[in-house]
Amino acid sequence: MIFTTASCQTQEVDVKYENIEINIPGKPGPWIKYNENYYCYFKTDNDKFSSGSNHQFYILDKNGKIKKRIDVPKVLQTFYYDLYIKNDTIFTTEYYDHNTFYLDQTKNSWVKTKKGIDLYYDDNYYSVYSLDFGEWGGVTWFKDKVTNKQYEVGATTPIVNKLNDAYYLTAGKSILKIIDPKKLDESKEPYDYKKAVIDERYHREGSNSINGTEIIYEYKNDDYFNPKFSLTTSFVSNNKLYHLYKDSISTKIGVIKNDSLIPIYTFKSEIRPFKWFYDSRNPIQNNDFQTVQFQTDSDNNYGIIEINGKKFNVINFKNTYSEPVFGKVKMTEWFESTFDFYYSNFNNLNLDQIDKIEQNLNATDLTQSHKISHFLLDGKDVQTPRIYRKIESSELSLVTMYYYATKDKTIELIEFEWKKIKIKITLKM
Repeated sequence: MIFTTASCQTQEVDVKYENIEINIPGKPGPWIKYNENYYCYFKTDNDKFSSGSNHQFYILDKNGKIKKRIDVPKVLQTFYYDLYIKNDTIFTTEYYDHNTFYLDQTKNSWVKTKKGIDLYYDDNYYSVYSLDFGEWGGVTWFKDKVTNKQYEVGATTPIVNKLNDAYYLTAGKSILKIIDPKKLDESKEPYDYKKAVIDERYHREGSNSINGTEIIYEYKNDDYFNPKFSLTTSFVSNNKLYHLYKDSISTKIGVIKNDSLIPIYTFKSEIRPFKWFYDSRNPIQNNDFQTVQFQTDSDNNYGIIEINGKKFNVINFKNTYSEPVFGKVKMTEWFESTFDFYYSNFNNLNLDQIDKIEQNLNATDLTQSHKISHFLLDGKDVQTPRIYRKIESSELSLVTMYYYATKDKTIELIEFEWKKIKIKITLKM
C-alpha cells in the first residue's frame, strides 16, 4: 500500500494530492468520504450475463485498507442508486422506486427506512426540491415556508448555493442566479412527496422556464456527441462562488467574471470529475464540505476530490487488484480432480462444500441478483445459481454454475462452461 502527499497553493485555494493503493475486485460506483473513512460501492465485472449485477459495499480506512464489506440489499442490486449523508448518517436510495436505506455502522448493515425525499437545499425561507423526468426534462421547485406556495424553474437536479441572499443553481452547462424565488413561475404542479416518491407512476413534463432568473454563465459551443466541457459542481468560499469544471484541455477551478469563466487553478494531473446522473443527492448540500468523483485515462486509477472551503484534497486510488490467472496445467488438474469428486459425490453435494472448493482456489464470484432459471430444472424449487469464474489464460476462462435447492441447499445441477470456445459440460440429478 502506498500513501503519498503533495501540496500546491495559490492565493485563493489550497490543493493537496494523495496517492493510495487499494485492492478491490470490480469497478467503483458512488463513492464518498466521511469522518476519515471512505464509503464506496463496487460492481464486480461480469462476462457471463451482460444484464446482471453484483454490487458490494465497502468501508475503507484513510489508507485504503478494507475495514468492512457490507452486503447490499437485493432491491439495491441494480444499476442506479445514490450515496449521500444527511444528519451525520449515510444513506443510499434506489433511483426508480426510491427504496431508501441508512447504514447502521454498529451492526454493519443497511437498514430500510422511509423513502427518500427529493430535497436539494433548505434554509429558513425556502425548501428546494428537484426531479429529473429523463427525456421529458426536469424541474426545480422553491417552496415558500411562510405561504407554502411553490415556484418552479427549468433546472434539473442542480447544485444549489446561497451567497449574499441570492440562490445560485448549477445544472448542466449553465449557472442561474435567483434573487427572489417569488419571481419564478408559480407552479401548477407543485412538488408533492406522496406523488413524487410514493406513487411509482408519477410523471409530468419538465419545465423550460427561466423566468425570474439571471443566466450568469452558459456554455453553448459544445459537441453534443463529443462534449468537451462540463460543470461538475459549485461551492462558496471566501464569500465568493467558485466552480469546478473541465474543458477540452484540463480540469480547473474558476470564477465568473463578465459572463466568462475565468480559471484560478488548473489541476496538475489528468483527472475528469463527473456526477452520476442518479447520484444527485451528493455532493452534500448546506455544508462547506462535499466530495466529487473523478476518472483518469486508466481504468484502474480513479478517485475523489474533497472540497472543504478553499481546501482541496485530490485522492487518487490505484486499484492493484488483478484476477488470478491459473494457467493450463493448474486449471486442467483442478478440473479433472474436481469433476471426479463432483461426479462421485453428486448425491451428497451441498452449497457450503461448493463455496469452500471455489473459494479455496480464489475463484471470482459472479453470482447474480436476478433469477436465472434452467430448462433442465423446470418444476424444481431452485435458487439463483452460484457462479464462479477461473481465468486460465488471456484467451480462456472457466465459468462454473451451481444450481441448488431452495430449502436444504443441495446441489441440483452443475455446468462447466469454457468461455471463448463455448465448451459446456452439465451434471444433473
